[in-house]
Amino acid sequence: MHYQSKHFFSISLFFLLGIILVVAPIAPTNLNIKTYANLYPDLVTCLIFALVINSPKLFPAPLVLILCLLSDILLMRPIGLYCALLFLITEIIRGYHRFIIREGFLRHILIFSVCLLVLQCMNILLHKLFFIPLPDFILVIKQLFLTIIVYPVFDFPLKFFLKKEK
Repeated sequence: MHYQSKHFFSISLFFLLGIILVVAPIAPTNLNIKTYANLYPDLVTCLIFALVINSPKLFPAPLVLILCLLSDILLMRPIGLYCALLFLITEIIRGYHRFIIREGFLRHILIFSVCLLVLQCMNILLHKLFFIPLPDFILVIKQLFLTIIVYPVFDFPLKFFLKKEK
């Protein structure tokens, strides 16, 4: 019980940030929606991976599921498919957290990149397997690279602030 009350504020803050990042791509703007959607990185995935890689205690598994399901619903993806894949990969990362935390900043980016690539490949494979309409391959590649480029914006501050706490 003490653990839950100790991290309640941090968990709530990160969950609220996650909800904001889920709603951000569909927020009304005066930009052209078609071109804007093609250049939008997956910020929720960046936040989830940065938290799970750096400090898995600050983002429990049920919050990952809730945030991913909300993201699937709002972004009109097949409900639960991306969520299940992301949850599976984050749980694997939680299992290897002791080894990953010792690695440097560039290795964290490499781990994130490999996990995201596997996630997207499995997502496309399951789309084909269950005859779900495939997302545009060029759009997926663009989003993959933009997400990898944006990831250090989430990882670096967490490494810095979590290092200060220890």
